[in-house]
Amino acid sequence: MSFCFRAQGCTERPGLDLAVFGDRWSGKSSLINAVRGLQTDDKGAAKVGQQEPCTQPVVYSFPRYSNVRIWELPPIRPNVQPEQYLKEVNGKDYEIIIIIASEIFKDHHGQLAKTLQDMGKKVLFVRNKIESDLAAYKRRHKSDYKESKFLKEIREFCVTCLCKEGVLKPTVYILSNLDIEKFQFQLLWSQIKNHPEMIK
Repeated sequence: MSFCFRAQGCTERPGLDLAVFGDRWSGKSSLINAVRGLQTDDKGAAKVGQQEPCTQPVVYSFPRYSNVRIWELPPIRPNVQPEQYLKEVNGKDYEIIIIIASEIFKDHHGQLAKTLQDMGKKVLFVRNKIESDLAAYKRRHKSDYKESKFLKEIREFCVTCLCKEGVLKPTVYILSNLDIEKFQFQLLWSQIKNHPEMIK
């Protein structure tokens, strides 16, 4: 059974807990559905395009993996330090945290990632909604359009932004919100599915 619920203390159960953090409209729900192998209209899928963001962690079960849970974390509030935010959302309990951005990675993304790395957590980075950037780039470079070159530049810029905040060796995965299987979703998924709890 696939379901979602708001809960505290659920990470006390054995298994693997993943978390997805991002600002509003960054594509968190679409990513959560894709990782769970669900379409937007499937039963138990995370709701996409909600007007109001969640204000506390929301947990979703994993089809086929009863011991795995994925959490949607609320956006960080202004002037709240990463340490306080992670305390509020039980950050110590997640083994893998995906930080997603639909434009540039901002200061608070990097600061949160740095704090998580200091805690010994595995942090993955997703630059989402690349389709909009590609369309604009193609219009500006009709005669010399090279998709691979543009994606490389985007990835390098993301890495630079994160490194400025002290993040160590960030790996950034490029995704499209319109076609989640395109670009680097499979590389991202391999980082998750190879976890020991996923292959029990």
